[in-house]
Amino acid sequence: MSVGIERNRLLECFSASAREALVRLAREARFADGGRIFDEGLSARSVYCLGAGRVRLIKRSSLGSTVIGIVEPGDYFGEIGAMHASAHIASAWAEGDVVLFELEAAEFRRVLADEPPEATRRLSSRLLEYLRAIDEKYVGEVVHKEKLQLIGELARSIIHDFKNPLASILLAGGMIKIEHPDEQTRKYCTLIERQSHRMAGMAQELLDFAKGTPELKKERVSMRDLFADFRLLNEGLLKAARVQLVADADDAEVRIDRNRFLRVLQNLVGNAVDAMASTGGTVRLSGRRAGERPEFVVQDHRPGVPEPVRERIFQPFATYGKPNGMGLGLAIAKGVVEAHGGTIELATETGRGTTIHIRLPDGD
Repeated sequence: MSVGIERNRLLECFSASAREALVRLAREARFADGGRIFDEGLSARSVYCLGAGRVRLIKRSSLGSTVIGIVEPGDYFGEIGAMHASAHIASAWAEGDVVLFELEAAEFRRVLADEPPEATRRLSSRLLEYLRAIDEKYVGEVVHKEKLQLIGELARSIIHDFKNPLASILLAGGMIKIEHPDEQTRKYCTLIERQSHRMAGMAQELLDFAKGTPELKKERVSMRDLFADFRLLNEGLLKAARVQLVADADDAEVRIDRNRFLRVLQNLVGNAVDAMASTGGTVRLSGRRAGERPEFVVQDHRPGVPEPVRERIFQPFATYGKPNGMGLGLAIAKGVVEAHGGTIELATETGRGTTIHIRLPDGD
């Protein structure tokens, strides 16, 4: 879409004669995708009216760079520094092939000075609206990054502190299995080993989530074997919550990171169990091939996800109904599924329950 300067929102603040003057003064400028238009902290020399493409406004902080705004065709930017002869509060970068109409700052201020006070009030009102939106977004992004940084530090600390105790637990379990080779003892020793590795894996997932770089160790896994492992690891949880697990899987293989995918299922089923903690119920877990693509489905009959939460349910720190929850389980699950090249979707209806679909690429 292309918008001429005559239709730019900036001109709505001015009288007809001032609009004509600004149109005459505007100079066209073009930037290729990824081009830098101006840097944060440099003296503002122009106001920019966007004709085509998009512009990202990026703010720097001690935690890195944050996108605080996207400018669309027909809108404008750079007016804060230009109006007050000050520095830019953010950097501007081209997204796509960008066409700008540039108004030199001193000329812009001269036209504005000749306008009645109403023009300045209109421009200032828009400016305050814009600054409020930037402030909310910037603060939200910084708080989000600070939380992720703290999670990363916490995960590193947990992994460091876990090493020696877990090594001792695994060693003891291995010795017991050797000394007592009966089937029941071996079963419980195997459970101890798997749960110990699960604890270490959960801490590693927190660290990977904070860094945004999950590393997968893929292998070919039978869906039925995966569900059997899941049931073994979660027997205690399901029994204590009075929740019945109905699991049904095709006799087919998928190429996944077994341990990470088990924790994805544990997060999804665990949410359903939490929601049914006071009443009990049934959770259905199925695995099949839908055409050539493997698909996993987790279904429950809990009250459903509230309307205001649905759109952000897979975002970090979005939680509901769990007073001690951090809101990371579904965000981590989504990251693992997407690292496999798959998708995760939620369908929910108030009073009827929730169904989550995971679809993976074929992987053959």
